[in-house]
Amino acid sequence: MQDSILEQDDPPCLQNGQMRFIKDARGVYHLNYITGWRSRDLAKAWNENNIAQVALQRLLAAKVSDMLGLEVRVGAYIDTSSSLHLYGLYFDRDNLQIHLEAMRSGRASDFGMSFEDYVGGPYEVRWLKRLIAAQSDAEARGHGTNLPEEGLRSLGYNLDTFAYPKDWDSWSEGWDQEPDVSKLRG
Repeated sequence: MQDSILEQDDPPCLQNGQMRFIKDARGVYHLNYITGWRSRDLAKAWNENNIAQVALQRLLAAKVSDMLGLEVRVGAYIDTSSSLHLYGLYFDRDNLQIHLEAMRSGRASDFGMSFEDYVGGPYEVRWLKRLIAAQSDAEARGHGTNLPEEGLRSLGYNLDTFAYPKDWDSWSEGWDQEPDVSKLRG
């Protein structure tokens, strides 16, 4: 994500992420993660954004734990949005009212999903990376943004084999530097 600039037509929705390591009474560290968002679509971005941020929080906790040789557990995830919104066209075009009524009469677990819901099923992590890479390629070729699987397949993309950047499977080199543990509060 690049920093937002006042002159930028469409600044990134995610404005910042803050991590805080809290040691509990047993001496175990917990990684709390707070994100601040400029603007977000409740129906078509909020859930997916949260799944991705919690997955990132888990990866960060595991990496810090590995680097420091200390147990670091995932703590709280706090999400703030300056403008969380629903567009009116969702009610007409996408029958959002039907979905809202179903949500009112059901349990939250019937409508939410976790990152684990993706892993191992049709949305296995490498498959998601291939999908995102194909979407990026299709957008660069002028086919539009965020094309669904069917749209990509109709353009000839094979999502079972489409290549994605190799660095998507690794940590940033900077993460392999030795940490200065003297900067941790005890």
